[in-house]
Amino acid sequence: MGAQPRGNETRNETQRGGRRSPGGRSPAGGSFPRGQKTKDVQTSDGQQVAALGEEIFRFAGDVVPTPEEQRRREDAYSAVKIAVASVFPRAEVELFGSEASDLSLHNSDIDVVVLNVETPPPDGRGFPTWQRPQVASKLRKILGELRRRGIVSRANVIAQARIPIAKCSTVDGIELDISLGNRSSCLAAEWQRQATEWPLLRPLVLVIKALLKDNHISEVSQGGLGSFSVMNMVLAVLLGSPKDLEVGTLLLRFLRIFGDDFDYGASAVSVGRGGFVSKASVMYNGYNDDLCSIQNPGDWSFKLCIEDPTTHRDISGGSFRIADVRALFQTSLRRLNDKSRSHGRSAGSSALLPRIMDVASAVDRPGKRSAAGPQTDAQPGSKRPRTDGGAGPDQPRGASGKAPRQGGLGSGSELFMQRLIENAKSMAGQT
Repeated sequence: MGAQPRGNETRNETQRGGRRSPGGRSPAGGSFPRGQKTKDVQTSDGQQVAALGEEIFRFAGDVVPTPEEQRRREDAYSAVKIAVASVFPRAEVELFGSEASDLSLHNSDIDVVVLNVETPPPDGRGFPTWQRPQVASKLRKILGELRRRGIVSRANVIAQARIPIAKCSTVDGIELDISLGNRSSCLAAEWQRQATEWPLLRPLVLVIKALLKDNHISEVSQGGLGSFSVMNMVLAVLLGSPKDLEVGTLLLRFLRIFGDDFDYGASAVSVGRGGFVSKASVMYNGYNDDLCSIQNPGDWSFKLCIEDPTTHRDISGGSFRIADVRALFQTSLRRLNDKSRSHGRSAGSSALLPRIMDVASAVDRPGKRSAAGPQTDAQPGSKRPRTDGGAGPDQPRGASGKAPRQGGLGSGSELFMQRLIENAKSMAGQT
């Protein structure tokens, strides 16, 4: 399954540490570094890990949009659709990213793609340099209409990006990223929706996204790590983990892998091929030739590589602050390991998540600051309620009827991942 973390079915993951033995190579040649590793959590009875898991579920329930917030987000999206239709009548407007895949924080940007206006070449490389000015011009027309209607309070266009983006904020404070493109982003969003059926994917992604946002390295346009990359990284960890690991242990394992173990120079993430593969097998897969022509393999150690399961493109090339991301994961793991209770906002407290991020700021809303966060009817970690009158997707549950606390899908996990990978291959054929 690739160079994955080698789990121990009988030994608590939180008791592991020290040096990884050499030779952890995938058939494709990917490997983890052999440097010193930190212990995941220094506890013998698992109580601290269990407490961390409960905090993760509670946080995941508080950090997502409330029903009222979701209605406002849907209203903002509807306003964009109306404005685009008035400027480009033949255009279609679709959601993608975390909003479309139900992985958004309450303050996440809403990603919107406008179809049938300007379409990039089908090679997945974005718009050629000569086409970007006219793409930016059309984005400014959309922003002009949004301003005329009194919908946005501030806006700017990132014109020289591979895919130019209009970033704007509504008068209600909702952030929007608007781009022109094709349906490949919509296919990726559909694949992400399917992937969230894995029980513990969503709470893990939400915590890691909030951690990155708290440290100002969550914006890809600023070199940070985006939601789609995070989701693929979490899936890779789940693929390589024993089915009986709980969510607290899985977060620690994620931080250890991408903070200490992962060889950024030689390895890549590819959930479509089992989790971890060699970086060369992605960069030279025939879909990334343009990137290879401008990148020196000697510089690979400074870059994360993630193969898009639907297009086979490297989706993380814009995350040029990956050294900061890795350092954050390293520091977070060490703070969770430390039993001194002397870290920042968690000083003197038994709480664990406040050791690595400002939990109160992450869950609180302007004007409604409360350490407990907003009260919702949703079960911690469950998918947010639908606001269109529908029942919404069911939270995956075990035989007991309770929300699952472990990483696998029981006897159906292999079939689920096989179906997910087959769907990715099918979608790749549509792009």
